[in-house]
Amino acid sequence: MMLPTILLVKYHFPPRLDDLDSIACKFGSDDIEPEDYTMVLPDDTSYRDINSASTIEPLSIDEVHSFLDLYDQTLDGSSAVGMYESKFLLSIRFSTMPNTTCIRGRVTSEYYKTAVKYQTDIILDEHGVVIETQCECGAGRGPEAHCKHVALTLYALTHKDTGIITKETCTQKLQTFHQAKPYSGSPVKAQNLMLRNGGKFQNLKNFDPRPATFVKDPMYPYTFRNVVLNAPVENLPIRQLYSPANIRAIDHDHDYLKQAQKDYFLNDLGVKELNGQQRAALEKETRKQSKSKKWKTERCKRIHSSNFGRICKATNKTDFKTLANSLQVVRNVKAKSLTHGRKYESTAIKRYTKITKNKVTKSGIQVSGKYPFLGCSPDGLVRRDGIIEVKCPSTAFKKKITPKSVPYLKSEVGDHLSLKRNHIYYYQIQGTLLCTDRLWCDFVVWTGKDCKVLPVIRDEAFINGMLTKLTNFYTDFFEPALVKRFYYRETDK
Repeated sequence: MMLPTILLVKYHFPPRLDDLDSIACKFGSDDIEPEDYTMVLPDDTSYRDINSASTIEPLSIDEVHSFLDLYDQTLDGSSAVGMYESKFLLSIRFSTMPNTTCIRGRVTSEYYKTAVKYQTDIILDEHGVVIETQCECGAGRGPEAHCKHVALTLYALTHKDTGIITKETCTQKLQTFHQAKPYSGSPVKAQNLMLRNGGKFQNLKNFDPRPATFVKDPMYPYTFRNVVLNAPVENLPIRQLYSPANIRAIDHDHDYLKQAQKDYFLNDLGVKELNGQQRAALEKETRKQSKSKKWKTERCKRIHSSNFGRICKATNKTDFKTLANSLQVVRNVKAKSLTHGRKYESTAIKRYTKITKNKVTKSGIQVSGKYPFLGCSPDGLVRRDGIIEVKCPSTAFKKKITPKSVPYLKSEVGDHLSLKRNHIYYYQIQGTLLCTDRLWCDFVVWTGKDCKVLPVIRDEAFINGMLTKLTNFYTDFFEPALVKRFYYRETDK
C-alpha cells in the first residue's frame, strides 16, 4: 500500500527536514529552555478566527519590534515579513483567559511549504505585552521562542484592523488550466555553444585582464594598493593582503601639523567638535535606539548620561581605567530587570500619555552642544523643554508604588513621592537635561498595578558639580582609552 506523497516526504527524510528547518528557523540566540517546559493554554474549542471585528486589540509594529529587540532581532529585512506577504500564514486564531489573550497561528515551512506546518502559540498579558511564546519548529521551544514563525504571527497581528493575509485555499483561486505555461529551456552544454573563431575556445595562457598600459607599469602594484585601501567600501576582503599602517609612525612623520593626528581623529569622531547640523543628523539616524547599529557604536564614543552616576559616585578604590574601557564596548546585557523594563516601556509611555495628555516624541542620541563628549538617549521628548524617563522595576511588578516597593523613591509631605537625589537615576536625569538643554523631566514609574509621574526640575548647581567630575574623567581616562582603542587599535587583553 502506497502512502500519500506528503507522508512519504515526512517519513523518509525527518532528519533532513528537522536539521534544515532548525537552522533556517533560528531567528535569535541558541538559548533553549529545558524540554519539560509546557505552556498553559485554553481548550482548542475556545479559539476563534481573528478578523477586523474581533475584540482583541491589534499589536503595534513598535510593540513587535520591542519584543524582538529583547533577542537582538528585527523585522527589517527579515524573512518573517517576506513569508507573511507570500502567504505562508495558514490561519490565526485567539482565545481569552483571565488577564491574558492566547494567539494561535499555523505557519508553513519556508522550504517545504506544502509538506511541513508549524503551530505557534503566543500569550499576551492585559497590557498587550508578549509574555510567553512557543513554536513547533526546531528553534521554537518556549517560553521565549523568537523564531521566524513567531515573528510572522506577531507581524500578522499588526494587520488585524486592515485585514490579515492568509494562504488561499484551492476553492478561493480561479482556475488557470487554460493559460499557457511559460517556456523554460534546458541548459546547453559548453561544447555545444555557438562560438566564434571556428567554434574553439580562446587560448587563455598567461591571460592578464589589465589594460595594456598597465601590464608592464612598475608602479601598478602601488596604484592598485592605493585604490583598494581608499575604496569607499566596508569590509573589502582583498584588503587583508595589506598590513595596516604604523599609526604611531604617522604621528611622528606629520609633526608639522597644527594638531596631532589623534586630535584630528577625535574631531572626525565628533567628540571634540560637533555642530548643530551634525547633532541633528545623528539624533535622527539613531531614533531606533537599541535596534540601531549606529546607536550602539555611537554610545561607545561618548560618556552617556546613564553612566554619569557611576562616574560621579566613584571613590578612590575605583579602577578608572577599567571603567573607561568598559564604557567603550558594546555589551548585550540580558539581565532580567533590563529585559522586563524594555518589554513594558512602551506600555508605560502609553499610560503616561493617557494620564498627562502630553504627546511623547521619540528621540535618538542627543549630544551636548557645549560638551560634545557627553550624550544621552532620552526615553522621549515632551513639549519644547521637557523629557520623560521611564522605569518599570521588575521587583515591584503588580505592586503598589511605595518607597518600600521602589527603594529609589522617598516620601514627601502629603504622601507625595520624589526621586532620591543621591540615586544614579537622578544623575541620569540631570545629565539628560544637560545634553538636551531642557528644563524639566517627568519621571515615570510603572508597575502594571500602579503608575506615578514624578516631576524633576533642572538643578544647575548639581549639574555643575557633575561636569567637574565628568570633564576630569574624560580628560584623564576616557579620551586616552578612546584613542588607544579606536585610533591605535589597541585593546587590553
